[in-house]
Amino acid sequence: MEAIVYGYQLGSLVLPTLVPILLWLWMDRKFVNDVLIRSWRDSLPPATSSP
Repeated sequence: MEAIVYGYQLGSLVLPTLVPILLWLWMDRKFVNDVLIRSWRDSLPPATSSP
């Protein structure tokens, strides 16, 4: 019974919210690479080399 409830919530609440965002990110990969991923990489601390 809980699987039916969770399936309903996923299908009616979560997917309609996430699908347009995921489609936009997938279709605009240049934006994702230029802005999001580059900013994320720049915010990481520099890697230290271990001897």
